[in-house]
Amino acid sequence: MYVENAMVDSFTVSVSMPEPADDTRSRAVWRGVAAVQAMSDALARSGIRVMKPPQAADVQVEIVNVLGADDGPIVRSAKLSQRVPERRLRVLIIRLSVDDHHVEFVSAERLGQLTAEDQAARRIRGWVTELMMRQDSRAPSRDEIQILLGNDEPTEQTLT
Repeated sequence: MYVENAMVDSFTVSVSMPEPADDTRSRAVWRGVAAVQAMSDALARSGIRVMKPPQAADVQVEIVNVLGADDGPIVRSAKLSQRVPERRLRVLIIRLSVDDHHVEFVSAERLGQLTAEDQAARRIRGWVTELMMRQDSRAPSRDEIQILLGNDEPTEQTLT
């Protein structure tokens, strides 16, 4: 475990989201900003160093989309006699990039479980550990990235 921690501690990650195409005050943009901050915090708690400039980091983590947060209908609470938003579980679509290799994965919340960001941070930490153990002087192949992320077989959904 000590060797794993030392290896992961030397690895750096940057977290970002795509530039908004429309109104920067939209609810979706604010959800993305909150998810980026939560993902940065979750990665830091898991022992991975988070850096601001993406070019300086070993791995770029991009939160492509945040689904489910604040999307639910407003339901009427008879007991409280007020409008209460329905509890929505969030789903994050995340793209990891190492050099010219890109892969996307989904992280979803469940009631009473870890947040989507904490689950993603665990997967990224495991992936970084495996990558560092397997990495010699070459960059990992697209198939290796898929397998490290938990896909038994490489898929055509990998972006390049």
